[in-house]
Amino acid sequence: LVDALRVGGANRVRLVGQVDFDSPDMQTEWTRFEAVVNLALAPYPLSSVCTYDTRALPPTVLTAAQRTHPAFLTPRGAEPNDVYQEPADFLRGLDPDPPDPVENTPPRFTHTLTHPLDLADLRRALRTALTAADVPDGQADELLVAVTEVTTNALVHGRPPVTLRAWAGPDRLVLTVTDHGSGYHDPLAGYLPPPAVGRPHGNGLWLARHTVDRLTSTPTPRGFTVRLTRFTGR
Repeated sequence: LVDALRVGGANRVRLVGQVDFDSPDMQTEWTRFEAVVNLALAPYPLSSVCTYDTRALPPTVLTAAQRTHPAFLTPRGAEPNDVYQEPADFLRGLDPDPPDPVENTPPRFTHTLTHPLDLADLRRALRTALTAADVPDGQADELLVAVTEVTTNALVHGRPPVTLRAWAGPDRLVLTVTDHGSGYHDPLAGYLPPPAVGRPHGNGLWLARHTVDRLTSTPTPRGFTVRLTRFTGR
């Protein structure tokens, strides 16, 4: 949008936006977005105001809003926000995401890998499982891309064996990739294009985030889990 307006002659763009916090499933993910967007949009000639309905939104969302915006708009104009946290610090301070409730049921698919050469067998087996679950081909393609990238990271940078599990709920597909390592420690991994922030790695997570609705990571007592969620019908 900003690029299109600049082509039309605008020197700077002013934007008023509102995040849809109605879905409890996505509230934490949207607060992550509000933090990361400070860095993602920094290169653009953009002034942005986020609107929050303080009468309707839950306290957790409003508290996060205070910590993810560097200034408040008041009748006197924009004023610095003393409780603002840098995006990496804010993300690092969030509680780990709990397992999805669907994970309390037996997985529909389980596959264990010990070497990158096992990826071809994984993709074939997962494709068959997604087809059996009536997942449309386009969604299946995107999930295969995301799973391949995350599983490759776990095999190369984590500690094998790596286990993929998949569940199909009434409104979502959930896949977890678990290895026995300590995981990655950069809270911004996959949120920003790696070349733009000087990181030699991270392309896989960047691509995976583009092909699922939600990607979260959680240390576990036995290793590290990346959880991929795709809401059906989207």
